[in-house]
Amino acid sequence: MYMPFRKVCKGLCALLLTLSQPLLAQQQLSPGARISLLTCSPGTELYTTFGHSAIRIQDTARRIDLIYNYGLFDFDTPNFYWKFLRGKLSYKLGVQSFASFLAEYREEQRTVVEQEIRFRPEERQKLYDFLQENYRPENRYYLYDFFYDNCATRIRDALENEATERLRYQYPEAPKASFRQMLDKYLLGRPWIDFGIDLVLGQPADRVADFREQMFLPDYLAQNLQLAFIDNHLPLLGPPQRLTWYTPTEAKATGITPVSLFWLLFGLLGILSVLVHHRFLLQIDLMLFGLSGLLGCLLLFMWWGTDHPATAWNYNLLWANPLLLPLTYYYGRGRRRGALLWGSVVSLIWAGLLVAWMALPQQLHPACIPLVLMMLIRLLSLLLENWAPPQPPGEAFAEAEPPR
Repeated sequence: MYMPFRKVCKGLCALLLTLSQPLLAQQQLSPGARISLLTCSPGTELYTTFGHSAIRIQDTARRIDLIYNYGLFDFDTPNFYWKFLRGKLSYKLGVQSFASFLAEYREEQRTVVEQEIRFRPEERQKLYDFLQENYRPENRYYLYDFFYDNCATRIRDALENEATERLRYQYPEAPKASFRQMLDKYLLGRPWIDFGIDLVLGQPADRVADFREQMFLPDYLAQNLQLAFIDNHLPLLGPPQRLTWYTPTEAKATGITPVSLFWLLFGLLGILSVLVHHRFLLQIDLMLFGLSGLLGCLLLFMWWGTDHPATAWNYNLLWANPLLLPLTYYYGRGRRRGALLWGSVVSLIWAGLLVAWMALPQQLHPACIPLVLMMLIRLLSLLLENWAPPQPPGEAFAEAEPPR
């Protein structure tokens, strides 16, 4: 049977790659081989916001110049977004040529800095063998965790494991910063992304990251590894060399920010409360309370229904509270007793939240303040209007009835 020449070539290439995998794992590096850390600047896409790290293996004598990259994921994975939301998305180790890797970052206009890792030949060989073993199809996938198991922490762990006896850190008096505060530095020009991340992350993100934990960010991996020494005197990393260089643009927020928008809505709702008929305000209240209650259900799901440790114990649930859903139901149906009961509970929670705002163990986004004030004022207005004893039929809660 006739088979196109291109298919024959593809089949032969696939066969050669398959047969070469076990051989590569046994290949010996030459004494002149180099291993280096590559640190890449943030990009414009959301998943590139915090930069990237990779390892380069270069051996001219063996014609090897490869990049080992733990930051790959596949958009074609079945149920990709559902797995990502639940913290069950597998990332993988990828290998590509140095030339193609650098071409990608040039195209994206992202800076790439290289620092040689000063391992002995036997340590370079151990690291190379480890990476090759990790690249086997049965080993290359891992369960990604943004803070504790990502492209940067995998490199940190690999370097520490292959030079356990000789590698020592000289811990400085490092500035104390929480995981959330470390992320904020990268989000200065992206206020809505910052707001969304602050909503989803719970109290664990406000724990101060120790020296090793800081290395979950690529910039901190390079910075902190410069304080690692071989045999207590030789720096682990060589001097930085720029492979590409692009002047970082100053981060400036464009358009309206969450803080500005919600304070504007707060003022607008205050004016409407005075000028507009109660029936129209009812629709606003139902939308405001209902959306906040649904957001609370999402945050509750991120706590109990996912494997993300950083989304647990989320104090945003105090204001985006699922209890708003029964309140919305009773309020919309004109059921006075239920609305007063749930409204009283929620208003007490909100009032306590505002009083204890600065003492909370979680740093809430400042845009939440006008949101809480807006809803609290509307809820107190509802309670005051309907706290009076029941009136004759047709009068009690009449204003709160939804339009037919």
